[in-house]
Amino acid sequence: MTTFPGFPTAPGLVALTESRNGLAGLIARSTSGTLRAGVLPRNESSVLVTPGESAVGTDGSVTTAVSVAPFEAVLPHGGGAIAVGNTSAVRVPLDRADAALARIDVIWVQPAPSSYLRHFSLRGAQISRTTGTPSATPVAPEIPDGAFVLAQVSVARAATAITAANITEKYTFTATAGGTVVVRTGTELAAWTPHNGATAYALDTGTSYTRRGGEWQPASFGVTLMQRTTAVLSAPKDVWASISASSAWTALSTAPDVTYANGFVCAKAGLYQVGYSVVHSLTQSAFGVLVGETAVTNFRNVQAGATFPANFPLGTASTYVQVPAGGVVRLFAAGMGAAMTVDPSVPKWWLRRVS
Repeated sequence: MTTFPGFPTAPGLVALTESRNGLAGLIARSTSGTLRAGVLPRNESSVLVTPGESAVGTDGSVTTAVSVAPFEAVLPHGGGAIAVGNTSAVRVPLDRADAALARIDVIWVQPAPSSYLRHFSLRGAQISRTTGTPSATPVAPEIPDGAFVLAQVSVARAATAITAANITEKYTFTATAGGTVVVRTGTELAAWTPHNGATAYALDTGTSYTRRGGEWQPASFGVTLMQRTTAVLSAPKDVWASISASSAWTALSTAPDVTYANGFVCAKAGLYQVGYSVVHSLTQSAFGVLVGETAVTNFRNVQAGATFPANFPLGTASTYVQVPAGGVVRLFAAGMGAAMTVDPSVPKWWLRRVS
């Protein structure tokens, strides 16, 4: 069939397959039309699986466990979508630890065992685990068909308890169609390829992104602002010298895709605005920026005169530079007619991406 009945509708008029097709239209998809499986976030926390209470058997042996917090997830099936979850914490017991070797267990959720895939109404979602094989180099085991991974648990040899450090969250997030998809890292973000205009939020950097031209771009480029430390910086007479050393600057704010290593390191190619506000020991000097190993781009000369008190002139300026991917923007200074010392009390310099 090419159409399906309205959903929801009167009881008994919509089959399970048709209702799943209707639900699928409400969930985020990639450009290929693939439904994004994942957990619908309830809050800012991404922690779903935590250590559970261990149990001591009559023989004195210890059985460890993990606890799965309440959640809602949407999984693909047969071209449609299935909503699964739990309303209260679920304890998942783990097998006893091997005496000599470690292993990795996988915690998962499944709408129903494979034998019930056509009759989901017969059973609720199952939250369980697949036990890994003890090994000197343990690997995660395969999980059942139709199951969705929640976390991996590293079970140390002879372990009698599970800690938060043993648990690695592995589930992806999803969202309603047109909603913001949460990702943990830039790697996960790069793997998600929805339509242009889609939005995402990266937990590792706290950055919002928008899909433009088939690429993820920060929703706001932001500003990376550096404040001078007490390190002494100086520039020789009439010669450009870098005053960008990492030891001399502390970040007051950071922007996506920009790090600082003896200058601003720009992960993305683009047009950037760079500026400075510097106190120095001459009534006349020059400041500039260097991109890569090409010539210094001069901001402008700070002219001598009554505007600048003797020995405490303030130079402030900005300019625009085109930076290649991976390019480094460095701040340079030159004493005009004499060597120059840059006062550590005031100086700042900053960079922001324009396009």
